[in-house]
Amino acid sequence: MEVNPVLKKVLEGLDFVNWYHTLSENYQTDPAFTDFSTAEAQDMLIEFGFARTTYNPKTTTYILENSEGNRIAKGLNAGLEVSLEGGVVDVVMIFSTDPTTHTGATFSKLGDVKKPQFSNYKELYSLLKKTFDMYSNIRSKMIEVCVPKAAPLALAK
Repeated sequence: MEVNPVLKKVLEGLDFVNWYHTLSENYQTDPAFTDFSTAEAQDMLIEFGFARTTYNPKTTTYILENSEGNRIAKGLNAGLEVSLEGGVVDVVMIFSTDPTTHTGATFSKLGDVKKPQFSNYKELYSLLKKTFDMYSNIRSKMIEVCVPKAAPLALAK
């Protein structure tokens, strides 16, 4: 999968692929929790701070942050979607520097391993916590890389 060079550099700096391999290895439960409540899962996502979470039944995804209106820094928007279909967690993140320039990636396609699974709400909570911690790190690094720093003010003599 071809990843935007800026995002690729950020992910490499965070050792994302190794992190995702470890996460996936630690969350391979059998059987996966397939009959969870979408409303309870949505409440859990909101509890993590994504107050505007909505569920799209057509795509079976939760939209946590919409990149169209979620400015995380001047000149940088971020979006986040999560699928829990079949008791398997997959995450899509999107960054945009303007309305026409978007870059993003699906966690499972970046790590090229089996998607992590959960068998109960406790495992889902733990898995989401680790996932959102990594997403927070990625967001922070994207801000560092994409948002120009203000030049220091020259002191008058």
